Parts: sequence; C-alpha cells; structure tokens
Amino acid sequence: MPFLEILVYGMNLLESERTFLARCLSEGVQQPPPPAIAILNDTVTSALIWRLQSGNEPNSAQRSRAAELLGQIASPTAVAQLANTAYYPTRTDRRGGSAYDYSNVRMAAIIGLLRMGETDQEELLAGIDLVLSELLFLWQNRDVSLLIEWLDQDLNTSAQGLAAMALGDLYMQLKLSPEGLPAAQQAIDALAAKFLTGEMDEATHWAVAYAMATIDLPTVRQTVLQPFLDNLDTLLRPGVSGLQQLKCLTYLIGLVRWQDQQARTFLLQRGIRDTSDPNLMAVAIDALARLADTRDRPLMESIALGQPSVEAVPHFAGLTKAHQQYVRRKAIDALASLGDATSLANLRQNRDDTAGWSQDLEQALYRTSEEIFWRKYRDDGLRMGGRL
Repeated sequence: MPFLEILVYGMNLLESERTFLARCLSEGVQQPPPPAIAILNDTVTSALIWRLQSGNEPNSAQRSRAAELLGQIASPTAVAQLANTAYYPTRTDRRGGSAYDYSNVRMAAIIGLLRMGETDQEELLAGIDLVLSELLFLWQNRDVSLLIEWLDQDLNTSAQGLAAMALGDLYMQLKLSPEGLPAAQQAIDALAAKFLTGEMDEATHWAVAYAMATIDLPTVRQTVLQPFLDNLDTLLRPGVSGLQQLKCLTYLIGLVRWQDQQARTFLLQRGIRDTSDPNLMAVAIDALARLADTRDRPLMESIALGQPSVEAVPHFAGLTKAHQQYVRRKAIDALASLGDATSLANLRQNRDDTAGWSQDLEQALYRTSEEIFWRKYRDDGLRMGGRL
C-alpha cells in the first residue's frame, strides 16, 4: 500500500510504466477493492482526466498521452471522458469558442475505446451516444462501405471526423492482405475525394487531413499531394473554404514530412509569403519545422525577432500585435528542430532590441533552448559511442 501511494502521488502519471504498474498492483487485491485502493484508482483516473483538458494541459502531445493511458482504465468515468474527447467539442479555441480537440488527441481517445472488450464497450457507451457505439462497431468490423456513408453525410460532424479516422486506420490494415485490397481502395478513394474537393466543414477537414497522414507517404503523395499541387489554382475553392484547404494541405505536408522541394516551395510561398492569415502562417511554420531543412533557420530567426524581410513575409507588418506575437512564438518553437546554439545566441543577443518581446516569447525561447541543448547532448553522446 505505501509503495502504491508513492507511485500514484509521487511520480509522473504520464509515464506509462508507472501507471501500468500502479494499475496492476491495485487490480491484484480482492474485488471489490478496499476503500484505500479504490481512492488510489480514482486518483489515477482523475489525474489523467485533468491532464486531458486543454485548459489544464496546452500541449496536445501530452493530452494525447493522457488519453492513451486513460484507455487502460476500463472504468465508467474513464470511458465517459474518452468518449467526450473523441466525439464532442471539449477544447476552447483561440477565439474562445468550443472546438473538437486536435485529431491526435481524438485518435488516442478512440483507440482507448476500441481496446475495450465488446461487452464493456456496449455497456459503458450505451448511455453516452448510440452513433459513437455504431461507429466503433463498424470500425472493429472493418465495414468500409458504411463508414464512407458516415463520412459523406453532413448532418453529424462528430461522426464524419471519426469515420475519416477509421478509414485511414483501416486502409493500412486492409492493404496487407489480397482479400482486403478492394475495401482498402474504397477507403483511400473516399478520403482522397473528400480532401481534394474540400467540401466539408472545418473540423471534418482537419480530421480527413489527419487520417491521410496515418497512411503511407507514397500513397498519400500519389492520391492527394501531387494532384493538389499540380492543380492548385483549379482545386482551391473561393474565400474561406480555399483558405481552409491551404491550411489542411500545409498541415498534411508537415505531418507526412514530405521531403520534396516542390513541397517546401509551396510552404514558403503560399503558406508564408503570399498570405496575410496568421493561422496559415503558423501551420506553415509548424510544417517547415517538421521538414527540418536548416536552410529555413535564418527565416525562423528573423520571424522570431519580429524582423522578417518584406520579401520573405510581406504581410507580417500588417498583422495585429497579438497575431505577430503568435507567429513569432511559433517560429521560436520551430527553432527547437531547425535551430542550433548560434540561433539561441542570436535571439538572446537581439531580443532586448526587439519591439514586443514578451514573457510568452521568453518562455518559448526557454523551451526551445532546452530542446536544442538536449539534442546536442544526444548527438554528442552518439558520436562518442560511435568512436568507442
């Protein structure tokens, strides 16, 4: 009992080994468990649920980790939270409105639900949402045709997003066997058609982009990336819809880390140079960071300092101060993968001469500094190991 208390109260519950060990120890006692063990179980669940809230944990990777670990706890409370995260808007967006959580968090939550036994799943989800139960059933039974119907309807955006994720996941499973190839082709055709036309709401669009990113790069390149870039002006819809298409295409290029000069040129031109939309700039900066081409390091440093050239980012000066701060923070975050010690020295040396250097930017610089130093330490260690 004291050992279990140390695991629960004194250690990081996002470390899966510790959570798993605590769970095993608590399950090793008689059923129903004594009150003290029940309290510890509730504590583990409550801590992970707290960490799954975007208001408490701003890092989506950490929320995804919390969802993954919560999926190991088949209690009604855990299942209800996973269902809410997967199926309902639980995040507050930058405009203060309700939004679905990011696709990686939703996917982690749905995987947790899929791992339950069918009996537990049916019983625990019965009182939450019957459509969610049906989607899980179709996913587990690889019913591509009915999942495509859910993707193509536009009355239930929650179901559309989950159907997209299911089709991406099933494509990778079905293509492994000859008998599964026709259904796999159905799945990829449906996702590609949706992505290329852009005829869906914003939340579903992000989910379709994420679903495409779970598929192997050669397939994604052939079915959507190359056709989209080759026919960009034809496929882009007018106004806000076209802007959303650009965001999702940019997001997808970054997720799949498409190392192609055409992709990098698109990100720099359409995602940063030609746009006055700070959100598209931010997505493009994230994508460039994932491509990790060090040629982009000077650009990120100049944006971070709020001093990009007019040729590279002509619309930066026209952004509001708040939007400039947002784009600058994203550039500092990008330097965690693109930057080096010289980048840090440049930012530290010039930040005091830069207008609008805020505490938010200082915190971002601290996180980036940590990442760069750890990367250098790791790389130095690998080189030392190689010589030994």
